This record gives sequence, C-alpha cells and structure tokens, in this order.
Amino acid sequence: MSFKFRIGAKLTSMFLVLCILPTVILGFYAYRQTFRGLQLGELEKHNILLEGIVSNTRTTLTDTEFLLKNLATNSSFNQTLKMYNQGESIDNTIPLKETNNMLRKIYVDSMGYYESVFLVGLDGNIIADSLGRTEYSLGVTDLSFVKEAMNKKSF
Repeated sequence: MSFKFRIGAKLTSMFLVLCILPTVILGFYAYRQTFRGLQLGELEKHNILLEGIVSNTRTTLTDTEFLLKNLATNSSFNQTLKMYNQGESIDNTIPLKETNNMLRKIYVDSMGYYESVFLVGLDGNIIADSLGRTEYSLGVTDLSFVKEAMNKKSF
C-alpha cells in the first residue's frame, strides 16, 4: 500500500520531523533542567541560611550560658539573691546595681537575641533585669506551670 503525496507535503512533513520536533523536545528538556536547577539552588540557599541561623543561635546560647555561670560566681549577685529570697529588704543598692549591670552586659552581648534578661526570685517576682528595673512582678505566679515549678523549685 503506497501513499501518494505531493513533493511539498513530503518536504513539509520532513521539515516538521527534522527541525521543529527536536526543537520542541529539547526546549522542554532544557526548561525542566533549568527549573530543577533553580529549585535546587533555592533549596541550597535556604539550607545555608538555616545553618547560619542555627550556628548563631548556638553561639549566642553558649555565650549566654558562660555569662550566667560567671554571674553565679559573683558575690554581688549571690548577696542580692540571698537577701531577696530570705525576705530581707535590699538596703544596699550597690550589689543590686552591679547585678543589673551584669544582666545588662549579658543582654548587650546577646546582640539583641533576647528582649530582656531578668532574675526571678522564689516568690515569682522579678528581682533585677537587664533594663535596670528592680523588684517588680510580671504576674507570672498566677500561671499553673509557674506555681508547679515554684513548688518543685525546677521546671
């Protein structure tokens, strides 16, 4: 069975098969490869950003932990905390100011990672904070998990 076509139809069909069809196929292939490459590039960029955030957070927490350990060895801090938790009034404001300054240093060294750094007494009230305020309450003692933590003396 033989099909009879004119020479123009044969040339047109050959043109379509040899030129346009490979161009379309290669175009789709190139588009998919480019799109996939862009997606992988975006994913890699986000992973790099997340690694930086995790690294900075770990560094900040490690530095803060170090500063808090240093704070625990400071006599002004220990004196202030002991007096407050024993219910005595803090008449000598020098240790309290030193404690506030040390908390301020922790806050500044955190590069704005924390909104504020503060110390809480056993009664749930704030003893001192990095903003220089002393002896005030946030009303956290009304929260059930805080009451539980105060009873256990741990979280």
